[in-house]
Amino acid sequence: MFNTAVTIKKQSLPSGFGSEYYHKSLIVKNSVIIPGEKALVATSNIAKDIVLFYYKASCSELRTRTSIQVGRNQHIEAGVIGSHINHSCMPSSRVRTSYDVMSNEGVVAFFSIRNILKGEEITFDYATTETDLTPELANTLCLCETRDCRGRIFSYNRLPYLFKEKLEHDGLLAEHILEMVS
Repeated sequence: MFNTAVTIKKQSLPSGFGSEYYHKSLIVKNSVIIPGEKALVATSNIAKDIVLFYYKASCSELRTRTSIQVGRNQHIEAGVIGSHINHSCMPSSRVRTSYDVMSNEGVVAFFSIRNILKGEEITFDYATTETDLTPELANTLCLCETRDCRGRIFSYNRLPYLFKEKLEHDGLLAEHILEMVS
């Protein structure tokens, strides 16, 4: 049975959550993908098209290892939960972003893009939100070991063209990336 707590069919940014929302079936625990690191993990089965996580915060131009890019040069630290969503070349979630220039606030919302099994790590592809990566992450070995693993972690700007095309085709690119490419 898959948990269908909050379903958003269009997968646009949800409203009514205030500044943060976390699906009740998510916890932070040790990562299986990245030894020695933490991960966001499902404690029960979660259905496709479910809001997993939503966070709204003030933006900064500072890019960090745990920040998520929400605009051309705007980043947010997505709280305790959001800082533990790791990379995968075949992610379990897609990210929707927005940036409000007037308030200097950004929003990230993660949606399940397939059924997620109990015990599975919640992941996203860093190339779908990040135009560049911090030096400690840029071009590092990818540990996801999925069948589509690219071997290295790339930002969108460093991703080979065919991978960019696939991410766009699959609807995985965040709004600020789509604005750059259109």
